[in-house]
Amino acid sequence: MERRTVLSATGIALSSVAAGCLDDGDDAEETDPADDAEEMDPDDDAEETDPADDAEEMDPEDDTVETEPDDDAEEPRPDASVDVSFDAPDAVELTLTDRESGTVVVLEGAEVSDPDEYRLEESGESRSITTDDVGTGTIEVVATRDAAEDGNEVETFSLSEPDDWTDVSEVVLEGRTEAWVGVEPAHIEGKQNPSLVFEAGETYEITISSGDGAEHNLGLRDADGDLVEDYETDLTADGEETLSFTATGDIDAYTCERHDVTMYGEVLVLEDLDD
Repeated sequence: MERRTVLSATGIALSSVAAGCLDDGDDAEETDPADDAEEMDPDDDAEETDPADDAEEMDPEDDTVETEPDDDAEEPRPDASVDVSFDAPDAVELTLTDRESGTVVVLEGAEVSDPDEYRLEESGESRSITTDDVGTGTIEVVATRDAAEDGNEVETFSLSEPDDWTDVSEVVLEGRTEAWVGVEPAHIEGKQNPSLVFEAGETYEITISSGDGAEHNLGLRDADGDLVEDYETDLTADGEETLSFTATGDIDAYTCERHDVTMYGEVLVLEDLDD
């Protein structure tokens, strides 16, 4: 009986120790769940913001600078289309084919004293110009709304006396992006995009060089802009190229393929230069 009593007491003691180790309430302080919730409340770490404040910060108008129409903005340059048709080396007919509203066409040149004297105002209107009118220098056809000095050059041409071409067999031109410049014969020297005159059936040479370091070539073209008989030089930027050809009535102009708008000159082929 005594042995059983000891074991029983021991068992009670062990049970008490085990219960003490497993009982959280003996060593831990009880906490109210509401206290934990208060500690984890997201409002404690975040500053309350008014949605209107965010909208104001993101307002795209804040980054946009309001501008008023510029009263001094430059107007588009006046424009017009003019057909230049050579009747002879010393005579040309100008026809105003199209124009912007309010635009007229006048002439400028070294020997043109009054640009308005050769004024074209209506589409379809034509005027014949001769060396007696404007001399033999380069003539600029200018579209303008008010005065020629405020205008826009839309065409150029130059006239010459027929006798000037009688003994010419070679033409020399310097290529510049803004225009061809005449070198030889003497009567085209310094002229931009000089008009060239040849006699049908005769053989000629045109020698070109680059005057601005850009690549240029020269081709002879018909009235539709197509190359005539493969009459075209190679491109050159630092040397000379020479084109040999026989003048025919199909040849209407000479151009550079790279700059065919600005480097464009008229060609007139006559049946007989002596007439």
